[in-house]
Parts: sequence; structure tokens; C-alpha cells
Amino acid sequence: MTDSTLSDLPNVDKSLFHIPAVNTVFAAKASTHPPRILLLYGSLRERSFSRLVVQESARILQAFGAETRIFNPTGLPLPMVGRPGVVFPGTAWRHDRHHEGTD
Repeated sequence: MTDSTLSDLPNVDKSLFHIPAVNTVFAAKASTHPPRILLLYGSLRERSFSRLVVQESARILQAFGAETRIFNPTGLPLPMVGRPGVVFPGTAWRHDRHHEGTD
């Protein structure tokens, strides 16, 4: 990367920016454990297709020798629920309209 390219990135401190070299990246000792992969899904629906895809992905990754964990979002706070005027992403549904019965 040239100085002119870095000048387009005002948030990057040039003195701390180093392009990794192959000999330094692969110089470290290889890990002795299998790859560890955390899988995430965001839907809390009972029949969540994103959860089903994550579960199937975990099975495939395990077949390749990876160690997998699936993060279950159940119990996390839902900050958008119950806020009047909030438009839910990907829908035309608004909480205040539904709450007031004015779909």
C-alpha cells in the first residue's frame, strides 16, 4: 500500500500500519486444537430457518474436524420491542399502530 493510498484513510496512523509478510504470518507455531468456530443466529421463532441453517452448518463443520459452538440468543433484551413509533426492519409494521389496533 502506498502513502497516497494511506492518505485516503485519515483514521489510520501510518506509523502503526504494516502490511503482513508471509514469513511473519506463518512463522508462529501451529495450534494443536481443531479450529474453533462460533455460529450465531438471531431469530427467536420456534421454527427459525436461520437457526436450522446454523445447526446444519455446525454439523458440516464438525465433519471437517472443527469444534463448533452455537450462541443461543434466548433471553437477551429486545430493545426495539415496546417502543412506540419504531419501524421494524424489513417490514411495514409499526409497534404503535399495532398496539393501537390501527393496522
